[in-house]
Amino acid sequence: MRSGVIAKKLGMTRLFLENGTQVPVTVLQLDNLQVVAQRTADKDGYTAVQLGAGSAKAKNTTAAQRGHFAKANVAPKRKIAEFRVSADNLIEVGAEITAEHYLAGQFVDIAGTSIGKGFAGAMKRHNFGGLRASHGVGFAPFARFDRPVPGSGQGVQGQEDGWPSWCRSYHHPEPASGPH
Repeated sequence: MRSGVIAKKLGMTRLFLENGTQVPVTVLQLDNLQVVAQRTADKDGYTAVQLGAGSAKAKNTTAAQRGHFAKANVAPKRKIAEFRVSADNLIEVGAEITAEHYLAGQFVDIAGTSIGKGFAGAMKRHNFGGLRASHGVGFAPFARFDRPVPGSGQGVQGQEDGWPSWCRSYHHPEPASGPH
């Protein structure tokens, strides 16, 4: 098993083949990607390489991280990730990984973090068009019939905002097992 890489997606473009067909491609940037540490089976119980990408100011890293990077003789990195590899695919500490690490035509698996949209409502989430903004169109954030008393300014209890409950995101810092 070969090592993965840490890359930044710059965008997409297309390539034209010799027969005139177009192939969509994703453009990735490998920003100063270096091997920071090795994990071996006899010392750690598994085999992996730890990669660091980007650059970080030394004052913004912890003392433990600075010592970790100094031991590997590399500059402080912004992002660190570990990739499991087979024992014969270990890469030397301090080695820089470039695009030549992969072969032409080789398939890769990609995992990424999407750009967050925050507490988005239905219009942003599902790309609804909305109403016209002129000629007497009134905006009613709540339906008229969901009030306890028609026309009163009080909402139904339990509706803090106008979004349904399935739109909310919840953060569970630990598995919910047993009483907390």
